[in-house]
Amino acid sequence: MIKTECIEIFSLSVRFSGSWLFISFILYSTIPDLDSKNNTKIYIGDQTNENFLKSILSTNEKPDIIIDDGGHTSNQQISSFNFLFEEL
Repeated sequence: MIKTECIEIFSLSVRFSGSWLFISFILYSTIPDLDSKNNTKIYIGDQTNENFLKSILSTNEKPDIIIDDGGHTSNQQISSFNFLFEEL
């Protein structure tokens, strides 16, 4: 079922990465007043650190979409996938 209200996007990415720029472009071009809503939160940390990920998830709504464009090593991708998949 597709939600018609607010959608929570959790993106692991490097600042100004391709996914970050793409998401920003899509959201800001389709929701003109997004800037005024101040819905963007940025956390800086290690995506393999489960305590870091838990702290983000505990202070935000359950994510509807998770985009992992952060670290590109298999260890980073597997660690974040194993932890975050349960949150979908």
